[in-house]
Amino acid sequence: MLTEGKIAKKNLLTVFIFLLAVFTVFLLVGPGGERAAAENWQTFSTENFAVHYPARLEAQARKAAGIAEEVHRELTSYETYERDDITHMIIRDDADMAYGLSTPYLRDHIEINLSHPLQRQFGSSYESWLKMLIAHEYAHILHLNIRSEGAENLRRIFGEVPSYTYPNMMQPYWMLEGYAILAETHLTGGGRAEDAVYDMYIRTAFLEDDLYRFDQIHGQYDHNGWPPGGQAVYIYGASIFDYLERRDGKDKLLEVSEVFARDPGQNINATFYEVYQQSAEEIFEEWQQEMREKYQRQADELEAEGLVRGEPLTEIGFEVHQPALDPEGESIIYYHSGGHFPGLREYNIETGEDEMLKPGIFAPTGHSFTADGDLIYSRLDIYEQKYEFYDLYRYDREEDESERLTEGSRAHSPAAGEDRVYYITRQDGKSRVVEMDLQAENGESEVVIEAENGEQFLHLSLALDGDRLALVSWSPGGFQDLYIYDLENEERRRITRGREAVLSPAWTPEGNQVLFSSDRNGIYNLYSYDLEKEEIQQLTRELTGAFDPLAAESFTPADGGAEKSFDLYYTGYSERGFDIYRLDSAAAVSRNVDIYDDYAFLEEEKRDEFKSEAPPESRDYSRLDYMAPRYFFPSFFIGTGGSYAGITVGGRDPLNKMHYQGSVEYDGGDYDYPVSFDWNLELEAGRFDILQQSQRWAGRRMDDSKYHYRDQHTLMAQTPIRSAPFSRLNLGFGTSYLRDNLREDGLNEEYRGFSQLDYLSQTGRDSMVTTRNLTLRAGDAYFDDEHNIYGQFDWREFFEFPNNHRIRLRGSAAGAELEEFFELGGVFGQYPIRGYSEGDRKEGSQLLYFRGEYRFPLTDIGRGMGTTPVFFDEVSLAAFAEGGDISGDEVDDFMAGYGLELSLDMELSYGRAPARISMGIAGNIDESGVQAYLAPGLTF
Repeated sequence: MLTEGKIAKKNLLTVFIFLLAVFTVFLLVGPGGERAAAENWQTFSTENFAVHYPARLEAQARKAAGIAEEVHRELTSYETYERDDITHMIIRDDADMAYGLSTPYLRDHIEINLSHPLQRQFGSSYESWLKMLIAHEYAHILHLNIRSEGAENLRRIFGEVPSYTYPNMMQPYWMLEGYAILAETHLTGGGRAEDAVYDMYIRTAFLEDDLYRFDQIHGQYDHNGWPPGGQAVYIYGASIFDYLERRDGKDKLLEVSEVFARDPGQNINATFYEVYQQSAEEIFEEWQQEMREKYQRQADELEAEGLVRGEPLTEIGFEVHQPALDPEGESIIYYHSGGHFPGLREYNIETGEDEMLKPGIFAPTGHSFTADGDLIYSRLDIYEQKYEFYDLYRYDREEDESERLTEGSRAHSPAAGEDRVYYITRQDGKSRVVEMDLQAENGESEVVIEAENGEQFLHLSLALDGDRLALVSWSPGGFQDLYIYDLENEERRRITRGREAVLSPAWTPEGNQVLFSSDRNGIYNLYSYDLEKEEIQQLTRELTGAFDPLAAESFTPADGGAEKSFDLYYTGYSERGFDIYRLDSAAAVSRNVDIYDDYAFLEEEKRDEFKSEAPPESRDYSRLDYMAPRYFFPSFFIGTGGSYAGITVGGRDPLNKMHYQGSVEYDGGDYDYPVSFDWNLELEAGRFDILQQSQRWAGRRMDDSKYHYRDQHTLMAQTPIRSAPFSRLNLGFGTSYLRDNLREDGLNEEYRGFSQLDYLSQTGRDSMVTTRNLTLRAGDAYFDDEHNIYGQFDWREFFEFPNNHRIRLRGSAAGAELEEFFELGGVFGQYPIRGYSEGDRKEGSQLLYFRGEYRFPLTDIGRGMGTTPVFFDEVSLAAFAEGGDISGDEVDDFMAGYGLELSLDMELSYGRAPARISMGIAGNIDESGVQAYLAPGLTF
């Protein structure tokens, strides 16, 4: 007989299952774009590398293999690294972002994304971007493979045992990156140890007395100010290692890691003292003294000549890119990220107001106005639910509407004219300048300029008359030059011919000059090229740096005797990061500079630098080739119920689509060989990712001599339904089987079918950010000859306000057929109420839950514990309230609590493991008095 409670329960579960089914069908057949087909992965081997790549990247993979072998020869000879193992190199081209990564975990592995850098962070003087990237990542592999003789013997016997055979992974990040940056610098004629942008970061920090302390650069810490920790370890590591190499040579730097590898547990001060007879902190102080004197001399010289820099208009800091002036000359549109929610912002020149225009987009590569005032911008999107590519959009400011112009075109740096837009695209490793007709219904486009000899087009600007393009192109050998392209005659003329960087060309209103930024004297300044006089003039004399020039017509002198003046806007740099600056051109330096010409170096010597013998024939990539274990390690267990000895093995394939760990033990009893394992396999099938997992634990527990085991096998399919840079919607479903003998009544078997819909998004404006997470789960668990249909819904909303104030909200509803399926109350668990002790938990089959918290910082610590891998972020205080209603056949209770919580946020292992320790007092509505608790960080 169905009671009223059971009918309500059935109704609730029916709603859960129905909603999930409707969402599933709608999302699978509805709009959202097809997912890209699975890649056809290929592989071949050279002497020192196994190269894995999608078949479409065959040519690029073979070129990368030749470069990698060259890097191996140069690094192993120059840095005296020893190397006799194969390194697996993964070649990708699935994002318009320049990046690489490396790890020695189970297999030495580097990953290279082929996209050339489009922003200013990496300079341009490197002879080859691909070589610089491979050199950096491969240097990590060589460095992390330095180990003591004992660790090397352990590796020879047992294989690549995690945590035991890579002691240098315990070094601070500034050391890890310092070695790699020196390698990229020595091997490519450029690199960040000699880069003007990185030098600007350090120079400004010294001159503005804004230098990080030694304990603040050990890890990729969550610094609130500029520069963020992820950049600081590169900036400081590059400069400190460059200083040490200049002072004492490269051999001692290598010796530091050899000494550290022998005793990774010792303080790095002791390691450096053994090599340099100075602690690491003493070296840091000495480095500061030398650099401070160097930069002060440089500042004195520039001030003696007379600094010429604009006044800052914005005070937003962090990252600012590509300002563009609207046709009326009233406002400047620019891209900003860091400290605020990223997006396009609008600065009103007359009022000084600086407001968000298009929040929630990643658009640092440029934007341009059409004659009628529409904004053409390039933003990063998720293409075919898989690739991160730039595409063009047209934004109507009056209607506040955007229209997509390209899809999957990898289009950036738009330069708009009256009825057309020019942009740069990169397909199959080649750069092109493309013209699109904005009047045509289908957006017809054609290639205007095709890159030659490996060059990469970076920046583009269209003259107001629409007849000429200013173009910046990088060429192998480290040449980044300015060109003028005549659209009518289809002629390209090179203006600069040097190894100095040229960035962000922009035409003056009259169209007789091209402005650009360059580091020709070691500091980025603004320059102009006069097309009639064929002369280059320096416009600024900066102490920090000037980028992204923009000219606006200002006035004509009444006597008519001077040339028309213009306001010069640009991106300038200070200790808070980048901002928009303004300088009247009448106040500019106006000093002629030489046009360098050392281009023959490239044409005669560097064109065929990476030709090598053809590597072996490629073959289909197969996970089965990598099934063999990568390590064998003995394991021991001693407990009250007995003891056993065994061996643990583990392995993974280079693409990390298959990884496993297993063990077998022997105890001499009735269960001689209990086996435990953890197996994971990933596959692509159409638009779905298939995940198969198997776990088994077997053995004795500390308090029990009985043999126990637990088996679980899961098969799950996942697919992205909607994907964007700041939001995603994923669907997953699958089945699992569980068997164990952990219960007192013997064998337990359970079969489950489940599905889950998960939505995550971020929205924001200025320094306010809202994160929303919605999760809908439903399933059926069959055990003890009964079905238990269950459903759960979770809503979470996080609000971030200025000065790190935060509000977090959560609401949940859940229902199941089985009594006592959910628990409510206690400090821990899925549905905690901290005003109740763990013994006061209630169990039931239906649940409604709410939770709210307001948290604010009491103090921003931002300091580490000396040279240890522990960093303290902040101490915060939270006021919270939480409660819920739980019901079932034997329970129907409403529970609620409230309290205050003091939390310490910190980062362990040099930022790899964020942690929180909280202590609080909480009360509840059922009892008088409060309880205190101490707990690690709680999930919300």
